[in-house]
Amino acid sequence: MNQNTILRNLKEARQELEFLITDMEKSPEYSFENFHLSMAHLYHHLNCAWNARNVTASKWRNQTNADYEQWQRFPSDLPLIGDDDFYDLPEYGDNE
Repeated sequence: MNQNTILRNLKEARQELEFLITDMEKSPEYSFENFHLSMAHLYHHLNCAWNARNVTASKWRNQTNADYEQWQRFPSDLPLIGDDDFYDLPEYGDNE
């Protein structure tokens, strides 16, 4: 895992989430447009943290538009809690 890339994206996601919570608490009329932008930004960084978790630092620095688009998409290989295949990821080792 590329811990630096993961941490960079998680810190950005945390910052966006903190901004969103603070802004929503201050404004009872918080707009859907602002909520949408914040959630998209938040998911962008969470998705990049997962999808680019094994990307080298060099690849991250020299990413292409296709890399960027792929990394920011919702993960197709992230089993969520409650899924039968939650521990079936290769990172867990032999799962048989």
